[in-house]
Amino acid sequence: MSYDSAGNPVEQSITYEERVELARKTIVESELLMPVLVDEIDNPMWCSYGERPNNAYLIGMDGNIVVYQHWNNPTEMEAEIIELLGL
Repeated sequence: MSYDSAGNPVEQSITYEERVELARKTIVESELLMPVLVDEIDNPMWCSYGERPNNAYLIGMDGNIVVYQHWNNPTEMEAEIIELLGL
């Protein structure tokens, strides 16, 4: 079971539209400024890249995976992005 920022349970999406709406709410709540890709409802990307509940990828401009995290760590990912951009 997942929970929103207020601790309320969040139901598993059944349709792609529900999944997109949940992603939109998460983006707003988390004040994310980076693009977020939403997998199809049958999870083809998740199945291809790694079946973990909270993995994260940093994809380079060439389309290759630069960083793969088994468990999303925003602080570490931010550092990786800064390094990649040479900032």
